[in-house]
Amino acid sequence: MKIRSITFTQRFNMGNYEHIEITAMADIEEQEAADTALQSLKTFVQTALNKKVEEKTAPAPVEEVKPEPVVEAPKKEKKAKKEKAVEVAEEVKEEPKKEKVVVYDSTIAEHKSILGGYLSKKYENTWKTSHPADEIKSFTASLNGKDFLDNDGKIVESFLNLVHGFFGA
Repeated sequence: MKIRSITFTQRFNMGNYEHIEITAMADIEEQEAADTALQSLKTFVQTALNKKVEEKTAPAPVEEVKPEPVVEAPKKEKKAKKEKAVEVAEEVKEEPKKEKVVVYDSTIAEHKSILGGYLSKKYENTWKTSHPADEIKSFTASLNGKDFLDNDGKIVESFLNLVHGFFGA
């Protein structure tokens, strides 16, 4: 049997017969394992649900709006049409959008599961005996708050560099 897509739904009971529900569906790529994809989907949904719960339960912050000063644009000299086209193209450059990432938390079972699965795949379970258990526990605790998963649920490169630095790739 080949699993082609997965769906994960989670609810948070708000009380008074109200709840927040988030459902996500993903197609599994050919080289991706179904259990790894499910863990990534769970993490994605749980992170989104936590944010929604925080938004619903936290009072809305009141921000003071300050008017921005009006600044006149400098006057430009007339240029030939070809030069103007080049100038416009340079002005339109957009800054790359920053991806939102999930930070690692060693108290979240899904985070530990994703990391453990990655380590077992990469180091074929030798990582469990490569260092004393208390050193591994201390190292993984030091990863708390570091960027962990990207928008696609994949472990970010900076996190992998830290892991490989400790376990030696």
